[in-house]
Amino acid sequence: MSQKSYNNTPTLYLIPTPIGNMEDITLRAITILKQVEVIFSEDTRVTKNLLNYLNIQKKLISSHKFNEDTNKDKLIEYLEKGVDVGLVTDRGTPVISDPGYVLARHAIEKGYNVVGLPGPTALIPALITSGIEPMPFVFYGFLNSKQSKRIKELEELKKVNLTTIIYEAPHRIKDTLFDIKAVLGNRYIAISREISKKFEEIYRGSIDEVTSELEEKGEFVIVISKDENEKTFENLSIIEHVNLYIKEGYDSKEAIKLVAKERNIPKSEVYDQYHDIKRWKMKLIVGLGNPGKEYENTRHNIGFMALDKLSQSLNINIDKNKFDGLYGEKIINDEKILFLKPQKYMNLSGEVVRKYVDFFKIKIEDILIINDDLDLPLGKIKIKFQGSCGGHNGLRNIEQHLSTDKYKRIKIGISNNKLFDTKDYVLSKFNKEELEILNKTIDIIPQIFDDYINYSFDKVMSKYN
Repeated sequence: MSQKSYNNTPTLYLIPTPIGNMEDITLRAITILKQVEVIFSEDTRVTKNLLNYLNIQKKLISSHKFNEDTNKDKLIEYLEKGVDVGLVTDRGTPVISDPGYVLARHAIEKGYNVVGLPGPTALIPALITSGIEPMPFVFYGFLNSKQSKRIKELEELKKVNLTTIIYEAPHRIKDTLFDIKAVLGNRYIAISREISKKFEEIYRGSIDEVTSELEEKGEFVIVISKDENEKTFENLSIIEHVNLYIKEGYDSKEAIKLVAKERNIPKSEVYDQYHDIKRWKMKLIVGLGNPGKEYENTRHNIGFMALDKLSQSLNINIDKNKFDGLYGEKIINDEKILFLKPQKYMNLSGEVVRKYVDFFKIKIEDILIINDDLDLPLGKIKIKFQGSCGGHNGLRNIEQHLSTDKYKRIKIGISNNKLFDTKDYVLSKFNKEELEILNKTIDIIPQIFDDYINYSFDKVMSKYN
């Protein structure tokens, strides 16, 4: 919404006042101080001294950072009466590291004009007398009084790398300079003290040079030069970038973290390139079963049996132990394939699968589960993508931990025998005749796997279903 600043409507004027010398006041500020009906003042005693100097009599209302919010309604009451209102701080321009923002914002929200007058402010004289490149610059105001937070603020300012202007109080000036040097280095700075007053003083030099002669009296404005020796990485490889920090004394872990932060890329990407690690595209093949010799050749362990056959055909060992699972791996077609046998009971298989998925960054669509199926005839194979668990406790647990059923699966029929309790039946062993049938099915698992690796899953389903 557009503001017509001088349309003869009630207005809140933000009026700069002298920062050191009474003659810093502008003719315009004097005119507006006379014009307004009432003045909201940071410290009425300081403002009264100024008005007495100017031979102006006005009503003053105390408005500082501790009561500014409660003054909002009072401000609007005056504006609603159709009168102009002034706002001043002890010295300098309102809002800039001083009270005024809350009232100004509230007046704007209520639709009233807010006009800021040009005038005294400490940061501009400090900048133009610093001898430091003035444009562009960033004005930060006061840093946090707590060292830990102050250091974090400086770390953020370091990323900007522009001429930086900071205000500081005398009792913190030495501590702040110490932290600036620790974070930004021994930069060239200029510190202005007691600006516009009789004892105005400007210190210029490195932080070490300035600190050694600085008198801790008055209000300070610190102008910090940008880092002229800023390291650019546009022409550096990631490895060269890491080595640059290592030469400066950082260990490799710290250097990798810094490079990732500066380039805005994942730390793992820097780590992999620096250590020459290739991140393979991953697939996970899971055979379901129960661990332990007592469960060998039982109906529920057909996933283990199929995975054993597959590992034999690929000449790999499934013997690496991680996250309650045994696994093997093989690179095929520039993909790393993991072959996993969870070593928790069937109904806890999902816990293991989830850990592997998270650790190896495996996508759900790249998971293939091999499991037994009661509803299929013995030795019958059905390949499918997603669907219900069909009462299978292993699949149910996997779906709970993955929060989806959209994974691929090879189901091998173990038939059902209504004469037995289901739990007892799935944990029973195959007889000789059943094993002969089943082995013929398991013998084709390597071929199914080969097709799965080389062709679309739809084509695999069409071929074997």
